Formats: sequence, structure tokens, C-alpha cells
Amino acid sequence: MMKKVATIVSLVIILTVTLAAFAPSLQNGFNYDDDIYIVNNRFIQTLSAFNLKKICTSFFAGNYQPVTILTYALEYRYFKLNPSGYHLTNLILHLLNCLLVFWLFYLLSARIPVAFFVMELPLMGGSCCPVFNLGLEACGYPNP
Repeated sequence: MMKKVATIVSLVIILTVTLAAFAPSLQNGFNYDDDIYIVNNRFIQTLSAFNLKKICTSFFAGNYQPVTILTYALEYRYFKLNPSGYHLTNLILHLLNCLLVFWLFYLLSARIPVAFFVMELPLMGGSCCPVFNLGLEACGYPNP
């Protein structure tokens, strides 16, 4: 019973801290290379056979990322050019990844405190921290 409570409390803290850190990004516009991948990418605007073939066989901005571009196409279908929808999708995926990393470290150590400590250890080089500053910089950068 105590282990279950410790797990729930740990997860609530991790998810709350992560949500608090990344929630402001929901108000931001598109950043960095979003113009290339989303705003000016005509292949994500319609999920036709031709566009799907182009997405799966083409490089965008010098990168071959068909899964990412397909994800943008699905997001475009629901959110069009509303950046909040794209940021919300990223936030949900990040929260799910936090749960998976916590679970992984719990499986490796069989101890809740170890999994929690690894997740919340940014000052001592813990790059698994859900609010690691590089992640915040990329999506939390406010538009001028």
C-alpha cells in the first residue's frame, strides 16, 4: 500500500512540475523551423496519396523525417495553423515520455525513490529531468 502511495505521489509531482514548466508554451506561436515544416509545407495540408508519397520519400529542410511530417499532417488536419494545438500535442507526448522514463528507472532499480531521484535531478547532471533546460528552450521560447 505504501509503495502505491509513493508511486502516485512521485508521478503527481513529476507531472505537475513538467506541466507547470511547459504550460506557458501553449501561448506561443511557431518557432525556429516551424515555418518550413508546418506553415509553408503544402504536403501536410491534404492527406492525399501523392502527398503521403512525398512525405515518405522526401527530405524537408535537409532532413528525412517521415514520421514527424506525418504527425504534422495529422495535426494540421485538426489544428490547421493554430500553434497551440501543436504545442498541446508535444506537451502530452512529453508527459507520456516522463511516465515511461519513470517506469523504466523503476524497473531498473525496483525502487520508487531511485526513479523519482533520477527524474528530478537537473542540478547534478540528470538529463532525464522532464524540465531539462534544452527542452524548455526549444518549445518555451516566446515569440518577439
